[in-house]
Amino acid sequence: MQKLSVEQIKESRVKALQNADELIHDAEILFKEKRYPRVLFLCQISGEEIGKYIMLTSIFVQLISEVDLDWKKTWKRLTSHTEKYELVTYMEDVFLERNVFADMKRYQDNLKDESKKIDQFKQKSLYCDFTEKLPHCPSDIIGKEIAENALKWAKNRFHLFSVMEKSLQNAKVTDKITKEFIDQAKKDMGIEGLYKKIS
Repeated sequence: MQKLSVEQIKESRVKALQNADELIHDAEILFKEKRYPRVLFLCQISGEEIGKYIMLTSIFVQLISEVDLDWKKTWKRLTSHTEKYELVTYMEDVFLERNVFADMKRYQDNLKDESKKIDQFKQKSLYCDFTEKLPHCPSDIIGKEIAENALKWAKNRFHLFSVMEKSLQNAKVTDKITKEFIDQAKKDMGIEGLYKKIS
């Protein structure tokens, strides 16, 4: 599997966030044209791109930390729709201080179930399907209200993570991060050797 450099990962994280924003703008155009199922689809993909942004940010830190990445697993995660959805949802819940730690196992199980359902619904926004043996087009089941809620959700989610990215850029955090900086941060938090243990 292709290995990527720190610089490539650093740039690709920002590109993923940029693409998430562009997908939302495309969805807004389609909403005006009342193409509601495709609005839902693009909003879902936008969320997955934010999930990819989070993954790439993690990879960026791991590469600087000189963690020996399993690139085969890394690429598999980067192309998994459900993993990206689960990650962005988890991070959003943590940032918004939703109660995710009270019963972590239950939370993770629910999140996995939810991500499968969301992915299935995403497919229904593109393809004709059958419900209780009756054929339907995406436009038969996805109307204005669902599209409007998806657009609102996508905009709020993008806002949350773009604010975080602006804070990182304003502080020039990604320019300052070095292996020594990360090692010291791990030491300060008492998690030295964490990546070595879980990789």
